[in-house]
Amino acid sequence: MRNVGIIGMGPRGGYALERLIIELAKENALTDIQIALFETTGNFGNGAIYDLEQNPSNWINITERILELDQRKAINTKTLYIKSFLSYNFDDIISLRMDKDGNLKWARNINKRQTGLSNSFYTSIPVGEDFYFFINCSDKIKKLSANRIAFRQTNAKKSNLFMVKINKDGDFDYKKLIDNKESKVYYKVTNGNGNVNNQTVILIGKRKNKTRILKLKI
Repeated sequence: MRNVGIIGMGPRGGYALERLIIELAKENALTDIQIALFETTGNFGNGAIYDLEQNPSNWINITERILELDQRKAINTKTLYIKSFLSYNFDDIISLRMDKDGNLKWARNINKRQTGLSNSFYTSIPVGEDFYFFINCSDKIKKLSANRIAFRQTNAKKSNLFMVKINKDGDFDYKKLIDNKESKVYYKVTNGNGNVNNQTVILIGKRKNKTRILKLKI
């Protein structure tokens, strides 16, 4: 009998368990093994990061980064069945506004195409009735029909920092905050931290051995 332990069963621990089972299934080695799972919060699958009792302002910083996994087929053995899942990406951002009865007032799509997991997401924060998104992209902004635009990215480490604002009527505007050519670091919006109460966003910038912390007041 083989014994395996996984300490920390939040989202990443759950992914580690799934990957372990996949590899064992490939080798037909799902017998004579015992897997012990440890999670101090007692919330297996959630862990501390998805704790429902945490400060409400933290929820805007919780992201589904792991959704950029490749598609996986169902795992079906004599003793185990795990459903399949599709693959997702971090390209476009869809925003919508509903009234108090749940009726859709408008929906908007921020067209973006990005490379790499670390720069393929965004940081967002609501301020009043406006919503702000911070994304990485290149200077190659493409004009589309119906007054729409598309943000592009060719190299994750050569991307600029942009802010996109959507107001209560669904109208949006954008502004380049930092040009990559003028900055010693590039800022990863994946790990941004937004504070609704203080209306601030903090981003960490890195390049080789250089590190910077950027605080933006909305």
